[in-house]
Amino acid sequence: MVFKKGDSINKKHGHFVNYKASKTYTCWSNMKKRCQNPRDPAYKHYGERGIRVCERWQMFENFLLDMGEIPDGLEIDRIDNNGDYEPSNCRLITKLDNLKNRRINKNARLLKHNNMIKDLYAWCDYFNIKRQTGATRWYRWGTLMKDKKFELVGEIND
Repeated sequence: MVFKKGDSINKKHGHFVNYKASKTYTCWSNMKKRCQNPRDPAYKHYGERGIRVCERWQMFENFLLDMGEIPDGLEIDRIDNNGDYEPSNCRLITKLDNLKNRRINKNARLLKHNNMIKDLYAWCDYFNIKRQTGATRWYRWGTLMKDKKFELVGEIND
């Protein structure tokens, strides 16, 4: 089954409750933004590199039919990081596995803080620390910030 613009199901897919989008709808919307909107901060890593969202997935209902509801603890991953977002190239995996598969994270340190796992540079971005400053702090003192505890939980080496 393929839905097209104008189909009645497009008007009510049930993925907004009290003006809040579901995890699945947010994933789909963010995927399209980073591939199609040059003003999106992630566009340089996706759309500018030629990563596209397939024609079928331009409609949320088709994405939902192919991927299903995205359960807590999982996120979308492209099997081939240089390939498009399409049914044959996408799967649902854990955040930790997805971090290990990122193109920009070769030789990265995975750090845990408050039960969240991110690579070193993602933590720098999260706390608004320059990446070079964060890397220097980590390698010299084993932390990014004096008042926060970080635990090394893995390394990605290529």
